[in-house]
Amino acid sequence: MARTRGFTLIEMMAVVLILGLVMSVVVVNVMERVEWAKLQTTKIRMQSVEGALEMFQLENAAYPDTDPGLVALLEHEPGKKSFVKDEESLEDSWKHRFEYEHPGSHRADMYDLWSNGRDGRPGGEGFEADVTSWGREGS
Repeated sequence: MARTRGFTLIEMMAVVLILGLVMSVVVVNVMERVEWAKLQTTKIRMQSVEGALEMFQLENAAYPDTDPGLVALLEHEPGKKSFVKDEESLEDSWKHRFEYEHPGSHRADMYDLWSNGRDGRPGGEGFEADVTSWGREGS
């Protein structure tokens, strides 16, 4: 009777170890790309809010004050359209509301608009770093 040979325990463990190493490399690279995409989306959303602020300024001859802040972009008179679609339009990719100050500390003649990054706290490095309206090229 012919005996069929199977895998030994050591061979199985080696395969599982190799698969684990490959998967860890893939997961790290994919997660880094996801955070990069969220950062880029936050920058695009910020530009959209800046456009809404400019439209508000054109219609009202002034930017909204720090209080009520960005909520002023949602409020509108009956029969008039708001400057942003909804409250979610005022959030970064990590679901934190953009911070707003007028007059700005960094741009006194305008406003400061920023996101506190992934961690939602001021400062930080990498994906936790703030995304600001005054620190970008062309601003």
